[in-house]
Amino acid sequence: MQEAEPDSLRVRMSLANAMIKIGRAFDAMEMLEKLESKFGGKPDYHYQRGFCYDVMGRYEDAEREYSKALSAQPEHQESIFRMAYNSYLRGDDDGALELYERLRKMRPPHIGSLLNLGVMYEDRGEYRKAVTCYQSILEAYPNHERARLYLKDADAALYMYYDEEIKRREHGWKRVLATPISDLQLSVRSRNCLTQMHVVTLGDLVKKTEDELRSVRNLGERSLKEIKDLLQAKGLNLSQPGADASVLARLFQQGGAQGREDILAKTVSEFEWSARSKKCLERLKLATISDLVSKSERELLACKNFGQTSLAEVKQKLGSLGLALRPSAG
Repeated sequence: MQEAEPDSLRVRMSLANAMIKIGRAFDAMEMLEKLESKFGGKPDYHYQRGFCYDVMGRYEDAEREYSKALSAQPEHQESIFRMAYNSYLRGDDDGALELYERLRKMRPPHIGSLLNLGVMYEDRGEYRKAVTCYQSILEAYPNHERARLYLKDADAALYMYYDEEIKRREHGWKRVLATPISDLQLSVRSRNCLTQMHVVTLGDLVKKTEDELRSVRNLGERSLKEIKDLLQAKGLNLSQPGADASVLARLFQQGGAQGREDILAKTVSEFEWSARSKKCLERLKLATISDLVSKSERELLACKNFGQTSLAEVKQKLGSLGLALRPSAG
């Protein structure tokens, strides 16, 4: 009985692949060349020729064969993987990332590409993206030990990164708030008025409201504007009536690490979210980051399908911006 061609191709290519892996690349190439008239144009055939050339160190010839494989089958995973890996070895990280990302969107997932892509993102400090890569493997192969180990390390690095970043920013703000009023360029009248209020540092000043400043003798609208302009230049604001949160927490909630309104004005859709978190944020009609930080943990968890994993994602995202959710009452 004549052997079916797809099976014949699969068997021959498997044999060539095995020969390459045991160090017989030249023998494999000799065999492949004899099969060109029968299998030339098939993506697996050109992939194996490219793999042979890779092992021989003939990288340009290898790229040419992988390109032929992709011309026949644009989503030939193994060819894309080898091209991505070779780009990485040449130092073309951007090219490698583009190819690995192309593979990431394919199903079933290509494990090798997701592992390599995750490692590249870790090297870049993009731990959230690395975590996503390893999670994609585990969704398809829950018992994949290597992916589980990589995920554990990336997850730990992610939390460490956010914790250290928040601490660094918080420390910077504490130093700003500790600045003495005497070090600031204020008019004599404004300085004297603040002295009457026993305002010694910027931290003391941001605890005050406009009404409290207006109540001070000789502090008129010109001095008030001078003080507000000075605070705004440093990313700070006067307190709001009835505020009960700490100064530092209020600063983080209102303006982030830089106190800029443009951060709060950014739309939620500008950031990358998991599918579940994205749906919950849409259900809550949270259009901007300002809308999001106005919510407490309790309010978010009350939303259907919004659990601790989604909450952790939101807190991490806000933490990277120097922001925090509104404290829950009680």
